Amino acid sequence: MLAIISDIHANLEALDATFAAGMKLGVDEWICLGDVVGYGANPNECVERVAALCSVVLFGNHDEAAIGGMDLSWFNPWAAEAAQWTIGALTPDSRKFLSERPYRHETGLATFVHSTPVAPEEWNYVLRQSDARAQATGFATPFCFVGHSHCPGVFPVDPVEATSEPRHLINVGSVGQPRDGDPRACMVVLTEAQDSEPDIRLVRLKYDVEAAQRKIIEAGLPEMLARRLEVGA
Repeated sequence: MLAIISDIHANLEALDATFAAGMKLGVDEWICLGDVVGYGANPNECVERVAALCSVVLFGNHDEAAIGGMDLSWFNPWAAEAAQWTIGALTPDSRKFLSERPYRHETGLATFVHSTPVAPEEWNYVLRQSDARAQATGFATPFCFVGHSHCPGVFPVDPVEATSEPRHLINVGSVGQPRDGDPRACMVVLTEAQDSEPDIRLVRLKYDVEAAQRKIIEAGLPEMLARRLEVGA
């Protein structure tokens, strides 16, 4: 059983709850689509966790910002302040790990990226069906899993050939900062069966939101980043 997670954003409470729930479900492989850091108060601890448990960890835009590789003027003021704080908080080991992450991973079943399969390094978003259709040429696998928007969703796209089945682009949501009005952490669990289509489920998980909020405030990060966790916005 494979679990796909994204957008942890240094929220250790959400990440630990997600890993614990996945283990109970029988998850034996984890893939992280990136944005391990940014916004939250535990960047190094979250890097350590995903480095230890995930077979694949991809590069996200907040990971790029945290290693000094992005112009922070692209971010809103709260995100930019959090990125600047994260730059100062990262250990050399965490910075090295993030700097070595790839943009893309592919298996026979699925393509995995943080943002979009077409030009993943440009950090574009899939927010609606038209966005997904524009990404159809970026992958040839039956499924493509993305994060970045923090909003889970399933988008059908055109088949590769006229005789094949429609493919699907699936946003796995966010572990550490959901933005779909549901404050619970989010992951996707995929189970492959030999004689049938894979079973793909979205799983929502409660975690200690107050502890994550308290850490953000105590770290001196913008209070808005703490408030948004309780409403999933």
